[in-house]
Amino acid sequence: MSIIAFDLPEKSDLAIRNSLLAFLKRPRDYKNKYLQAHFKNAFDGYSYMGQKDSLNQYDTDLLHSFVLSEFHDTEDFPQEFQGFLTNEWPELRANVRAIELRIINELD
Repeated sequence: MSIIAFDLPEKSDLAIRNSLLAFLKRPRDYKNKYLQAHFKNAFDGYSYMGQKDSLNQYDTDLLHSFVLSEFHDTEDFPQEFQGFLTNEWPELRANVRAIELRIINELD
């Protein structure tokens, strides 16, 4: 049960999931070009399992992650994410903003 219910339709995560999987299949040197240290803002970028200096996960987390945000230009992110960023990211961001505004208004 959630605190606030919304009537937005459920979105598939297939595009972003496939983007990450394609990125992870790339060579290590390629992936390392997109580490968080290269983005300089927020949590954007790639973190790998066991990474000691990750900003968004512990070194004991058994996962690879890639954080996307609007703080960087779309072109700054790997080619594997470009389809998602062009086709789905703008709508997703707009939906999140609408939810945030609705919560702010409901909480006064």
